[in-house]
Amino acid sequence: MRGEAYITGVGQSQIGQKLTRHPLLLTLDAVKEALADAGLTIDQIDGVGTYPGRAAGYLGFSPIGSDELIDALGINARWRLGAMEISAQLGAVAAAADAVKNGHARHVICFRTVYEAAAMARPEEYPPLRRDKVDGFSQWFAPFNAISAACWTAQYATRHMKRYGMTREQLAQIAINGRANAALNPRALIQKRITMDEYMTARMISTPL
Repeated sequence: MRGEAYITGVGQSQIGQKLTRHPLLLTLDAVKEALADAGLTIDQIDGVGTYPGRAAGYLGFSPIGSDELIDALGINARWRLGAMEISAQLGAVAAAADAVKNGHARHVICFRTVYEAAAMARPEEYPPLRRDKVDGFSQWFAPFNAISAACWTAQYATRHMKRYGMTREQLAQIAINGRANAALNPRALIQKRITMDEYMTARMISTPL
């Protein structure tokens, strides 16, 4: 239907904690699977979107950007996206849908390549992020060692609990449901579901998560 946008194919590469396959090759694996699922060929693709783009300062976090994929597959892209100025991972999907609806592209590949565990196992190839000064938005969390997004999300969760009375048992349902959904994926690293007791007795990461 003209003026509408649909997700027509999904692909996933091999996943693991210490993979040795290059992140670009993993990305290509996922893209090829998505194309086959959608019944499309690469010459039909005219848009590419990702978040947050290639993070040159810390390649483990995001080693592959839109330009790398476009070059690797020879995509004739009329529309592309690859930066952090969007609302995280699903922002790329929303932006791609908007591009299709407004006629900027017909078929858009949206992807995210995460390589952190593999990069940590090979620091000589993927140096860890180190900075000799704190500036910009990092000044609000780096001095407190709140580097992980879990720390930031925890602040929102704490505020929600104080304002609306949400309990840890209610918060647990997010993790329990997430693990149950992951168990449906035959490629999931962890397919074991968790119980309320397991969640409540687990090590605290960043209060109240």
